[in-house]
This record gives sequence, C-alpha cells and structure tokens, in this order.
Amino acid sequence: MSFSLNCLLLGDTSFEKIFQVTVPDYIIADGANIPIRDAQIGQFKSHILSNKKSKFSIDDPDDMNLWKVEINTDDESKVKDVFTVEDIKRKHEELKAKFMKPVDLIDDYFSVRPSGKHVHIIIAVPTSTVGPSQQGVTQLYPFKTIEEVMNSNYLFLMGTSGSGKTRSLFELLCRTFGIYLSLRAGNGSRNLGSQDMDISISDLGQYLTVNDPDKNTLIALRFTRAMLLGRLFILNKLLDFHNQDVNRNFTPKQWLLMQLLPTRITEIEDFWTTISYVFRELKQEDQYKLINTLTANFNTLTSQEKLPIVIDESQVAIDTYKEHFSTTQTEGQLRPFFSILLRAVLKLNTGNFLCLSGGITFKEFFSIHDGFYECNEMSEFIRRFLPLNDELIRATFNIFQ
Repeated sequence: MSFSLNCLLLGDTSFEKIFQVTVPDYIIADGANIPIRDAQIGQFKSHILSNKKSKFSIDDPDDMNLWKVEINTDDESKVKDVFTVEDIKRKHEELKAKFMKPVDLIDDYFSVRPSGKHVHIIIAVPTSTVGPSQQGVTQLYPFKTIEEVMNSNYLFLMGTSGSGKTRSLFELLCRTFGIYLSLRAGNGSRNLGSQDMDISISDLGQYLTVNDPDKNTLIALRFTRAMLLGRLFILNKLLDFHNQDVNRNFTPKQWLLMQLLPTRITEIEDFWTTISYVFRELKQEDQYKLINTLTANFNTLTSQEKLPIVIDESQVAIDTYKEHFSTTQTEGQLRPFFSILLRAVLKLNTGNFLCLSGGITFKEFFSIHDGFYECNEMSEFIRRFLPLNDELIRATFNIFQ
C-alpha cells in the first residue's frame, strides 16, 4: 500500500515549505518498474526528482542527499538553525537524523507507515540561480559545499555583472552568521546593504592628505574598524538576547536582512551609519580591545568556528583614493582604499573568513599585494587562490615580479 513522506529542503526553516513525496507500490528507475520493497535509496532519489522537478535546480539525482529525521510538525523550532549538513550532524540526536545511504533499501528506513505528523526526510541539494537575469549561471555551491567554503581563509568571486556573485554571497550568509559590507549601496542604488561604507569613504576625504600616507592609513583603518565593530556589537547583543529565551530563535537569514535593509527597520535612517560614527570615536587600542572581546564572545554564543566577512562590489575600492595609503614595504608603492579593507579585516582576531566579490581583474588582483621577493613566497600566497603547478607559478612570478 502506498503512503506519503513529508519532506523539507535543507535550509528551509518554515514548515510551510513541507511537501509530500508519494511512495507507491512500484517506482520507475532506469526505465524499469521496481517493487518498493526492493528499491534502493539511490533509485528512490530518481523517483523524488522526477516527481518534484520544480522543487530542485539539479538534473542528476546523485547530487541529492537524503536524511531520515523524526521531527514533530508542531515543533518547528528544531529546524530554525539547521542550514547545513554540519547542522544536521550537530543536532542528529535531537532530530533523530540518519543519513540514507544510496545502496540501502527504502524498507531499511520505512518498513511501516510513518506518522503523518512528522517531517520524515530532509533533502540536501546544491543550489543554483533562478532569477531571469541569471538563468544558467552556476552558483557557488555546486562547486563547493558550505563546509568547504567555510574551511577556506579567503574567497574571491570574480565575474561580470549579473553572473551571480552577490546571490552566492547571500546564499552563504543565509546559512551562517557573517558580516556583510558593500560599496555603492542604498539611497536609490539597486544594490542592497548599508551606506556606511560609502559614507565613510566620503567622510575620509576631509582628513586625507597627499604627503602623509601613514596618517591617512591610521584614519582609514579607524573608520573601517568602526563599521566592523558596529556589526559585531549588534550581532553579539542579538545572539545573547535570543539565547536567553528558548522560545525565540534568531537565524542567519534574519541577521542578513538586517544588514541588507537597515532603513526598513528604523524607517528613518540607516542605523548602521549612526552606529559606525560612535565607534569611530574610539582610540585604536580601544577598538582592538573591543573587537577581541566581541569576537571571543561570539564564539561562545554560536557553534561557528569562523565568521565570514563579505565585502561586495569590492572592485570600487581599487579605484578609490589611489596612492593615498602606506604599504608594509620600506619603499613600496602607495595603496588604494582596497588595501585598507584587507588590512582591517585580516587583522581581526576572529579566525575569520574573508570573501571579496566584484569585477576585479587579475592585474588588479596582483597590484593590491605588497609584492614578493622570492618565488616560493609568492607560491605560498597564490596557491590559496589559484590551482597552479610549480611551472605556472614560476611563469607568473616572472611576469609580476
């Protein structure tokens, strides 16, 4: 006798998104009718994909992973912080989660009709773009799972407008708490996000001088750290508040929306800009102390090992205040504002993960680094970004040395 399984896509935290998959007496796999008691999970995945095609952006059922769970449909809170496979593993006892191996039989997991008041399967699939301007553009996750991305230290997304860079960043930040900064945002711009970066850049103009790059650097770093501090301070407060009340749940997606749509919250002004003004007044040493305190506290409030820091439209900073900021080399070339962003973020004591998105060319990519005196020095740096062998690295070094 056929029955239905209640399914939920990994990352969907509302039970309104539950959908049913019918388990018939026979399923069709590879053109053959297979009795359900003899069907393997791998064949059942083909059945799910063929019958619920509109739910997925994949063509190969092998890209789909199934987790058997037992979650009462009256207990939606159990999935509010389940965005990744790592989250399922972390909460496997609470969710009664078990990975459904492709070679196992369906009967190994559902030998009797399950309760209709439960979520029975969480389906994990890579995501892809669906917007009309991005049809056919493969996103971040078919290439890398979120676990692989978060195990990186740096991620550069380069591409033309409409290639899906920003969407990939949003997908990442819907699944893990992070800091989102953007240039050319808000105030009528089609780009989402706070204007605090653009306003800080504008305010910097009245302090910068042509003949004192060291002073310029100190001021610019203080302004940039102020924006990061604003995000860290509010994130810590919200996490602490919601952790004290088991009936409340604060998700990465909600946090991302606060960063993308600040004027929707206050309905008057961009509150991130106002907060950054407060932290600008702190001395450098006080900024560093507070950053260390907040990042340490963040690690106690969440299970995240890294805090992604995303800078969208970062290519704008390459052409901003060119040759105004000092370099770490004794007689190195003066740097643009882009170098300030890198230095401010990379000096945070967070075990952070930096993601830069924008139309950065490879020429610009190399020009933002202080340079290399030896090929092996460049090799250590470049292997983090590009899959080059020793021969190609040597050729690249000869070009850019």
